[in-house]
Order: sequence, then structure tokens, then C-alpha cells
Amino acid sequence: MGLCRLCQAKAGFFRTEHPACVEKQKNADTLLRDLFFKHKDDPRPILKEAQKIADEGFIVTLLSYKTDLFSSMVHEALETDGLTEAEEAKLNNLFGYLELTPEDCKDAFIKKGKGIVIREILSGRIPESSGINFGTPVILGKEEQIIWAWSGVAFYEMREHKSFEGGSQGVSLRIAKGVYYRIGSFKGHPVVTTRQTHVGEGALIFTNKYLFWTGDGTTKSIKIAWKKLISVQGYSDGIGLQAEGARMKPMTFLFGSEDGWFAKNLAENIPRLAD
Repeated sequence: MGLCRLCQAKAGFFRTEHPACVEKQKNADTLLRDLFFKHKDDPRPILKEAQKIADEGFIVTLLSYKTDLFSSMVHEALETDGLTEAEEAKLNNLFGYLELTPEDCKDAFIKKGKGIVIREILSGRIPESSGINFGTPVILGKEEQIIWAWSGVAFYEMREHKSFEGGSQGVSLRIAKGVYYRIGSFKGHPVVTTRQTHVGEGALIFTNKYLFWTGDGTTKSIKIAWKKLISVQGYSDGIGLQAEGARMKPMTFLFGSEDGWFAKNLAENIPRLAD
């Protein structure tokens, strides 16, 4: 006879749960989400009540409710006019009230940091945090600082590709049985197409003066002054750029994560620091 996975009592043959236990857990989940949301500014007064609901509703830990609340508050702050200092302080307090660690809600914690970086740039200041957790191969100039860097970025560039289309024409002359000699010519014309071409994978680095992309050593590296940038296109997982210059082609950088909004904000506002 099987045991209920929730209350650990006998559940009957070929059964792993009681319908009543499942319903009780579902109701507890709804109660907890409503409770945390109603006390999102300061959940400390309801933590004991929340733990009691969790214990009675077969919910092992409150961690997911705490991280969901913090993540939603970070998202809400960034969706308005950016992360203000007051909102940052509010998030820091909430983080402490919930007794979270950066590892508990890594994505939200990093996203909060990105909001701070954008706010500092908009205020004309170079952020203290650079978001770097890997070695960068670029040599910085005088009074140049790294603002943010990404590794494993795919670089695409619009390039021309040439091919030939056409056909041959002529006649075949019989010289002997089973032997023919063909007289003719091939007439064709070049066809040029332009398409996104994968250049390679590498590090994309934004400093207060330049944009760098460095590959694995087998591909070219680029260095573009922010004042040379003439257009920025944001995507959910990447950014498209165009710099002035006869040899500069449209470029696309893909991050493999939803960081396009952040990169676009940086590319549009870092030039203020370079002036």
C-alpha cells in the first residue's frame, strides 16, 4: 500500500497522495502568495504566520515565496522610471527583511545592480560596479574604466557574399563511336547577396570611452569610440549597432540571455560620459 507524499499516511493501493492533501497544499500556496504580496514593503510581521500556513499546508520552505516577492519588486522598480536611490534603499531593506542571500535570487540581484549602473550613468557618474567575473584582454587608456562586460557573446556582421549564376551552351560533335567532342561556352553573371555572417564568439566590453569586442584570437577584434556610434537597436537577447565609417558594417551581438534592454540602455547613454 502506497503512502501519501504529503502527509505520509496510507493512501491506498496504487496511490501516492490524498486529494484532500493536494487541495490543502494548493490553498496554502494561494494564501502565502497573497500574504506576502499584501505585506511586500515589510513582510517581517507575517513571517511566523506564513510559516504556520506552510507547515499545515505541506509546504517545506518559504524560500520560493521570498525570492518571488523580491524579484517582482525589482522588476516593478525597473519598469517605472528606472531604479531611484529611494527604491534601491527599499529593495535593500526588503532583501534584509526576507533574510535572503545573493545566491537565493541571483538573477534579480544582478538585475538590481544593472539598474544602479544605468542610474549612475544617467547622473553623469561612472558606476563602481563593472559586472565582470572574468579576465578581460583589453588595454585601458588613461582615465578609462570598464562599465560592464559580457563573455560568450556571438558577433554577427552584415557581409557581402558573391556567387555566379548561368549556364553553358554549345553543340556536341561525334568523332567516333561513343566518343563526342563538345564545343560551347559558359555564360554567367555574378550575384551579390548581403546577409548576417557569424564572425565568432568573444567578450563584449563597454568602457566609458569605447566599445570592444575581442574574439578567441582567430577572428578580428573591434574598438569603436562611442561618439562614432550612429544607431542602436535593442533585441530581447542582443543589440544591433551601426558606427560611422565607410568600412563599418551593421553589427549584431547576441548574449544568450535577455540582456538586450540593459545593453541598449548603456549604448545609448554611455556617450554622455565620453563627451
